[in-house]
Amino acid sequence: MRWDQLPEEKKGLIIERRNRGETFSKIGRDLGIERRVVAKVFREDEKIQSGRAVIRPGALTQLFHEHREAMEIVATALLQLTASPLLRGSLLPGESDIKEALHPLN
Repeated sequence: MRWDQLPEEKKGLIIERRNRGETFSKIGRDLGIERRVVAKVFREDEKIQSGRAVIRPGALTQLFHEHREAMEIVATALLQLTASPLLRGSLLPGESDIKEALHPLN
């Protein structure tokens, strides 16, 4: 039987047992599957999992910009909280409500 013809339940069982440290040969003997098929199922799953973990450069750039914008909003709110009342008007004209300043984060 080919690796791609195995039911998903068996593939999941193979991956689970291999992650626990069992050998391909032992798993194959127990399930009645060739060792090379067991190995192929595990290798294919590793490829899929490693591909999911990779963050593409465009997505990373977008994530960075969103994080930076959120940090600027929080920094502004913290400045409003910690600045003396005399400085608030000159540093942050027109923004006096902290809850309203943090609203874009919700």
